[in-house]
Amino acid sequence: MFLIEKVFTSILSAFILAVILANDFQYFKPVFLISLPVFLIAGLVCTYITEFYVLDKINVNRPFQKYIMSLAIFGLGGMVAISLFALLQGNLFDLNMLALIIMGLMPAILYFHISLLIQFVSSKFIT
Repeated sequence: MFLIEKVFTSILSAFILAVILANDFQYFKPVFLISLPVFLIAGLVCTYITEFYVLDKINVNRPFQKYIMSLAIFGLGGMVAISLFALLQGNLFDLNMLALIIMGLMPAILYFHISLLIQFVSSKFIT
């Protein structure tokens, strides 16, 4: 169930990000097709690291602390993912660092909150 939820989260996140970023319908498909693999790879890796390594090793009992810790890890993961993408393109040092941070944080935070929403819905209605 974990993998199915995260793949659905990735698809939904890529769709919502494409709706937000594509100012015209003709740009929707390219934005969606570029962001989907990033959400699938980076989202699954960040989720796996967060849920199975960090939160299990660190004793986080309060929900707010768990939320803040997860949000920080996802934000860091988003910045790493966009930095790797920019590095592979060969223009990491040509970009404005603030734009790089924003373009890494926005999709990561979107993915994290959609993941929380899907976990909530699946815990209430599916089980």
